[in-house]
Amino acid sequence: MAGQSGKQLEQLVNDILDLRKLEQGHLVLHPKPTGLSAFVRTYCPI
Repeated sequence: MAGQSGKQLEQLVNDILDLRKLEQGHLVLHPKPTGLSAFVRTYCPI
């Protein structure tokens, strides 16, 4: 359980760092279509 929580925390930190890079113009987005159900499963796990 601790390992899984650590991985989730690491992913959140990486997402925050990527957002910071995006805000500073150091990251380019490459948008692509995705299914809504996949998005929900990724960001709203049950």
